[in-house]
Amino acid sequence: MVNKNVFITGIAGFIGSHLAELCLSKGRNVIGIDNFNTFYDPKIKRQNLSRFQSNITFYDGDIRDRDLVTKIFRENNIHTVFHLAAMAGVRPSFQNPTLYADVNLNGTNIIF
Repeated sequence: MVNKNVFITGIAGFIGSHLAELCLSKGRNVIGIDNFNTFYDPKIKRQNLSRFQSNITFYDGDIRDRDLVTKIFRENNIHTVFHLAAMAGVRPSFQNPTLYADVNLNGTNIIF
C-alpha cells in the first residue's frame, strides 16, 4: 500500500494532535501546520506537538500565509486534508469579527 500524505491544519490543538497520532498509527505520513495563537495556551499546544513532532513534517505558520501554504502543497504531495485550524469561541468572535472572518473564511479559502 502506498503511504498517503495527510495535511492537518491546527495540528497542535487537542483534536489535531490526537488526529495526528491516529494517522501516524495507521502508517500515514503526517504534515501539519499551527500558529500557536493564544486562545488556548501555546505551552499546552507545544506539549501536544512534542509527543510526535519528530515523526512528522511540521510548519510553524498561519493558514492565511498563501506562500507558505502553496509551498506545503508543492513540497509534500498531499493526499488528504484535515482542516482544523480556526479561531474558536463565539463570544470573542463578536469582539473581533474581522479577525475571525479573516482566519476562518479567508484561511479556509487559501487551504482549499
